[in-house]
Amino acid sequence: APSSFYGQSKLGAERAILEAIGEKNALIIRTTMVFSWDPKGMNFLMQYFKQLNEIRQGLKPPIFRIPEDQISTPAYAPALAEGTCFLRERGVSGIVNLVGSDLLSRRELVERVIRAFGFEREKSLEGFHFVKTAELGQKARRPLTAGLTMEKAKSLGVKPWSLDKAFE
Repeated sequence: APSSFYGQSKLGAERAILEAIGEKNALIIRTTMVFSWDPKGMNFLMQYFKQLNEIRQGLKPPIFRIPEDQISTPAYAPALAEGTCFLRERGVSGIVNLVGSDLLSRRELVERVIRAFGFEREKSLEGFHFVKTAELGQKARRPLTAGLTMEKAKSLGVKPWSLDKAFE
């Protein structure tokens, strides 16, 4: 039951793929909040890290507004690729969720990045303003809970990565 046009278009694409090639031939991976270590990239981890690094260097970057009421299960890109290859090599088809093992708010995620990469907590948090999603004034609706479970993937032998493992 997608709550946004973005979600509806993803569901429409899944249905079109399944109709075109059949469920026995298609492997559709559902994921959320994909991140990786890419210093030139703009995934959320790198945006948080750049903000924190500028604060550490004594710079005053613009305050980063973070929706504190959005909850998700961030997926580390290399783990996502590893899990996808694992499933394809075993001939798995259908729809499978691949995400990380940590269900947390974006605020908790910022705090985990601060801790994992050795940033000073109080000083670092001054560079962020945590707000409700409704306060961001975004045109597209966002689901507040975008966390996915990996029960099916785990039953097929995929091991989810924790944030701690990904941050290592």
